[in-house]
Amino acid sequence: MTIENITLSLLENALDFIIRGLDELYDNSEYEERFITPISQPQKDYKYGILHLYAGFILLLKEKLYRDTPSLIYTNGEKTVNYKQATERLKNLDNMENQVVFNERDKSIIKDIQDYRNVFEHYKIDNVDTLKLKEVIIDFIDVINRFLNQHLEINITSPPLNITHEMRVKILSIKPIYDRMIEDSKREIQALGEEKVKNFKKVRLRVLRDIKKANEIYVYETGDDHDIFGNCPKCNEKELIFEGEFAGVCTNKRCYEYTSLTHCDKCGAITIGYDWEETWCEYCCEYLRELIENDKT
Repeated sequence: MTIENITLSLLENALDFIIRGLDELYDNSEYEERFITPISQPQKDYKYGILHLYAGFILLLKEKLYRDTPSLIYTNGEKTVNYKQATERLKNLDNMENQVVFNERDKSIIKDIQDYRNVFEHYKIDNVDTLKLKEVIIDFIDVINRFLNQHLEINITSPPLNITHEMRVKILSIKPIYDRMIEDSKREIQALGEEKVKNFKKVRLRVLRDIKKANEIYVYETGDDHDIFGNCPKCNEKELIFEGEFAGVCTNKRCYEYTSLTHCDKCGAITIGYDWEETWCEYCCEYLRELIENDKT
């Protein structure tokens, strides 16, 4: 079977370069750690990784121009804009909402990558400081990731991008991308929590009555104590709903804050925290402290 025609949109081509660049820069062994750093060997992987990342980034700038005015990606005839031309045109788009202006720090990072890219592509490679290079690569990945999110509304780890599970894990092990994903997730959870609080205020008395009744039934049927409320970390009152539709809402009228809940990694009990964090409940933490103290004696 032969491929007679190759078709990649501007955006698909850009993302393909970026994914290939990340694949070159991060090998298959290091991402088992929480955060990975660009590889140190072989040296050619730095070269191809940076060349791919930079090419993909320039294509992203063209994609942004194309979305506003397709003709803006061209200079003369079939020639397309370079970095300087693209950034000038992005800065001066007629629609102010679409304008893109890089801050001084980002421009410095892009300039550093350009310098490395020019050396790798046009000159011999001699005495490159790999520690500095690693820092620049990570900063540049952060620039790319923010550009994707803010100006193209793309999450590089999202399933629609059709990247392998292994590659997705690798990308999420790159600290700037992981940190940004976590912040986005926290904002989404907080927004849902604020909606919960708003709805809870309308039906507070009924909800409290139903919770109390359900707890009485549980205790009667099982004979076990059952914590229906936990300590709210905001007001420190034992009025944080632990289960049900309004889990995470503090019932204290002077508080009414929302707190994310998850399960203890040791015993499975409901506790404060996020699903992606390693979290122990209060009782298991106390148990661990006792073990440590006993071990000392």
